[in-house]
Amino acid sequence: MDHVYSEKEDEDWLWHKRLGHIKFDNLVKITSKGEIRDIPSIRKSPNSICSSCQKGKLTRSTFKTKEYHSSKPLELVHTDLCGPMRT
Repeated sequence: MDHVYSEKEDEDWLWHKRLGHIKFDNLVKITSKGEIRDIPSIRKSPNSICSSCQKGKLTRSTFKTKEYHSSKPLELVHTDLCGPMRT
């Protein structure tokens, strides 16, 4: 079930996105102090969880175990740090 936001809540979410997904607590502080010109007063939304913010805080899986270990200092080791990738 999707939550229907009021026009005021939509504007609050818009400012959250414009300012780089800043926490709503910090957004409320900024607006109460008047530190940004022409920003309306913003109040903390009861449902202040952003799906983009959640995805950004997900942990990544660990790397696979190594197949080859270097045997002496400064030995050249080729590794695949990024992959496999979906296209």
